[in-house]
Amino acid sequence: MSNSRCCWLLWQDYDDDFEDDDDSEEDEDEDEASQTKASPSLQPSKEMDELLSALDQENERLLHSAKHRQTADQGGATEQPARIKNDRSPSNRCTFINFSSAKQSQMSGAAATKARRRGNDLLKMIELDVAHYELFDMPPVNEYELYMRSFGCSNTRQAYVQTNDDNIECETQTDEAECSDKWCQHPPEEFVCTGGDDDTKDSDEPERKPTDPAKLGKFLQKASQVITMLLEEEFSEISTRDGPIKNQSNIVLSESFVQLETSVLTKDRHVAFSYFSPLQTKFLLTVYSKPHTVNQQDRLSNCGLICVWNVGEPTHPEKVLVCESMPRCCCFSPGKASLVFAGMNDGSLAVWDLSEASSLHRSHSIGDKEWLLRYPTYNTAGVLHHENHHSSVVQVTPIVATGDSAQASLSGAVGDGGGDGMSFQLASLEEHAVVHLWVVAEIMHPDLAGSESDLGLLPGGKVKLVKSSSIRLENPIRMSVVKTAMLALDLCLLPQNNSHFYVATDTGSIIHGVRYGGKAPPKAYRAHSDGLMRVTSLDFSPFGEPTFLAGCADGSLRLYSTESENPLITWPEATERAASVVWVRWCRSRPSVFFVLDSNALLYIWDLLMDDLQPLKQEKVADARVTSFALSNDYSATGCGTPGRKPQMVMCLENGATEVHSISREFSAMMPDEIDQFSQYLQKVV
Repeated sequence: MSNSRCCWLLWQDYDDDFEDDDDSEEDEDEDEASQTKASPSLQPSKEMDELLSALDQENERLLHSAKHRQTADQGGATEQPARIKNDRSPSNRCTFINFSSAKQSQMSGAAATKARRRGNDLLKMIELDVAHYELFDMPPVNEYELYMRSFGCSNTRQAYVQTNDDNIECETQTDEAECSDKWCQHPPEEFVCTGGDDDTKDSDEPERKPTDPAKLGKFLQKASQVITMLLEEEFSEISTRDGPIKNQSNIVLSESFVQLETSVLTKDRHVAFSYFSPLQTKFLLTVYSKPHTVNQQDRLSNCGLICVWNVGEPTHPEKVLVCESMPRCCCFSPGKASLVFAGMNDGSLAVWDLSEASSLHRSHSIGDKEWLLRYPTYNTAGVLHHENHHSSVVQVTPIVATGDSAQASLSGAVGDGGGDGMSFQLASLEEHAVVHLWVVAEIMHPDLAGSESDLGLLPGGKVKLVKSSSIRLENPIRMSVVKTAMLALDLCLLPQNNSHFYVATDTGSIIHGVRYGGKAPPKAYRAHSDGLMRVTSLDFSPFGEPTFLAGCADGSLRLYSTESENPLITWPEATERAASVVWVRWCRSRPSVFFVLDSNALLYIWDLLMDDLQPLKQEKVADARVTSFALSNDYSATGCGTPGRKPQMVMCLENGATEVHSISREFSAMMPDEIDQFSQYLQKVV
């Protein structure tokens, strides 16, 4: 028993020395030092192994003796319970120690301690930063949101309610305005136009300002035009209400008409050519012939005369244009009606700038009335001798770019707006089959003293013509029998592409040419017959179809496509008694309708969708010979012209009468799907 007790005491001390320790390595070193001091008899590892081996042998011996004693005493368990109970004392309890597990736990604790120390050191070195990014920033859209963003809170609105209890006056941050009494008078009397109280001046001395007669004249001119139009409308209403309707037309094509008054200037003349403005359709140009009796004492009787009319004011022309030579054809500028061009019998071209001041022109008294006569702003007569036309100019037409918009200008008078419409080209055709192309140039700094190098420019003029090129047309019929020169009678431009031009000749052919880019087929459009006849008139469809009409002197009509040299349809006897076709014009309101006027003043109305073999209607429009015939554009049908204005027709007679007719609704109202039906008709004909 003494040996077993000693072993237990030794084991108990040893078990206390090898308890699990989770402290740091410094604590473990201190325990080992204290253990070494407490048991100095323990030597290095060899002695420790011998001690452990002895302990293991003793434990096995004790275990074996305990098992043997328990087996021998099983029979006397009932008589000696107290003894067995006493044997369960702490001295008889057996405890086993796993030194390898303790060593492994010690090594694991050391590794964990080292990793924990390394982690603490790394945490001191590693730091995390925070970055802020704005993914969407919407600036304030109004002043209130900007104020709320800077000084207030979002989604907040300020409201102010005033009641009688807190009736507060609001003040402004502006200074009080100083007022004074003034009087004015226009035009001024003896250079005195204004006066009144003034702190800086004596109240008895009125302010004096210089007058501007040109500005006053321009104001009076505009005001007089407005007053004249109002008086004309009032006069027409009174005449219609009080008396019978005198402007009712008997022509089936017309529903009413107005007649332009004959003045002293046009008393012995008739209209030889007429032209509507393509955009401002209320303006009309009339070219007058030479007087029947020439008065040598009156210098105006030897001059050419062109009048600019507003059809709403038929009592007098708005502008009177004169020139030294006799004009044969004329046209407006393609945009605003601010320029007028005219081709003369002597081969010259004249340009009038309608926006020029009246002071640049002279007045002429005839009887008891004074007329302001405007002479050309630029004239090519004698200036461009080698580059000018050498025969009569039969047609002049403006060239408009393909992409230009055809919108009507709604200005109140002709020539307002200064230089509007001064950037384009002009094409002119002379009788000897030569086409000249001109550039309309604007002079930025006009000289009131005139130009020493350009004698055709009026002093103070702002527009001139510069020739760019000329095209001489060749006769498409090469026959040895035909030795006479070819004559050109009419000129038309292709509406879809103004670089292509078409010229009617006296050989029966229509010549096709281009302004640039070489040649384009077909070179000429021929007739089915081989005979020579004069092609007197040409006109293209205003609805975008590549077709045109040609009228001939033998009374025949032809319908051509621009892609084929042979006509689609030929009407050999379109007029009565084979009378010469003077004008053929396509209707500006309906795509399938066109009008033909012959030399006997017979008007033929054709509708190809109704009947393409003969005219739909035929009637005699006047007893006298018709000298000019023209149609105005219809904005509602083609998009070109003045919006809200009815299409009109001008008919000029040899007796001097000029009638402006309003086309009836039967021929001005387009039927549903008429354009598509006409396109299908052309496809069938082709």
